[in-house]
Amino acid sequence: MPSYKPAAWMMYLSGIAHFIAPFFSGFSLWSLLLVPAGAFWFLAGFTLIQRRSRLLAGVLFLLALAGAIAGSDMGFGNWSVAPWVGWWICLSDLGAALFLFLALWPARNAVQEG
Repeated sequence: MPSYKPAAWMMYLSGIAHFIAPFFSGFSLWSLLLVPAGAFWFLAGFTLIQRRSRLLAGVLFLLALAGAIAGSDMGFGNWSVAPWVGWWICLSDLGAALFLFLALWPARNAVQEG
């Protein structure tokens, strides 16, 4: 069974970035809307470790890719969110997607367990 812990840790980092966004962005509307997304990433990481569901990991892989795109837009764009917070979200979501990819799609020549 693949380990989803590295991906979950990246989700926790993304959640922290979402939670601190309002403090460094003047409590703008966009930064406040990131707080529920931060709670989602914490819950997703915890649930992924507890359930070890391949289906959940696949869905979170797609959501992490979408989050990385949104984070890069926050870094480049004018979302009234501190750009460095956007990049933090982008990189942590990319890290989560990478670790999920490595767990979901192992090398073809790897020895199959069980």
